[in-house]
Amino acid sequence: MNRNARILNKLYYAMRLEGGCMSEKKIHYLAIGDSLTVGVGAPPGFGFVNQYQRLLEESLGKEVYLVNLGENGITSGELLQLLIDDADICALVSKADIITLSVGGNDLLKAAKPFMDDGEIRYLRLSCKRFLEHFTQIISIINQSKNNSPHKFMIQVVDIYNPFPQIRLSGFWVKKFNKHIRSFEGRSLLVTDVYDAFLGREVEFLSSDHIHPNEEGYKVIAEQIHLLGQKLE
Repeated sequence: MNRNARILNKLYYAMRLEGGCMSEKKIHYLAIGDSLTVGVGAPPGFGFVNQYQRLLEESLGKEVYLVNLGENGITSGELLQLLIDDADICALVSKADIITLSVGGNDLLKAAKPFMDDGEIRYLRLSCKRFLEHFTQIISIINQSKNNSPHKFMIQVVDIYNPFPQIRLSGFWVKKFNKHIRSFEGRSLLVTDVYDAFLGREVEFLSSDHIHPNEEGYKVIAEQIHLLGQKLE
């Protein structure tokens, strides 16, 4: 099954549930993003999305209805195209009280491969430029989807950690991506500080693939999101 088919299946399931789950007593949480949103590297139910859902329920004393649209390997450009092409995703965005977003890591990883092969910095520079263009449009589409919604909302963006601190220039480019992400911070969009939380503790927080977090790493991400607060704007 290809990526679009998998996401359509998730949407179909979510939209079916949506009809019976609308309630003023429930918080609607939409998770969008890459393999971090999926929870790769941790046991089922222990990625940051599910751990954050539980933290929300404990702190707010309300049931949190979750739709997880995470997709392994997705880049900012591919996520942007999904938002452009699929009105159902925008409908879910418009109803969400809380949106978490993780994207950019795959853009950086894909640019890092040719950089490692020939040392040409242009791959990273171009990837960073395109990421900013895509991320700008992603946030614009999300905000447009919320414009006509009476719901208060929060967008909580997961910044990028550095799984390869031993590689030359890796920290510099991760910080460049994060600077772009953080430039969008405002009243209804907040950004975590996962980069600093993971710094120097990569062995402790990464799974056996040395890229994705383990259960403890995802716990840290969930806690970092939770620290942003749940004031719905």
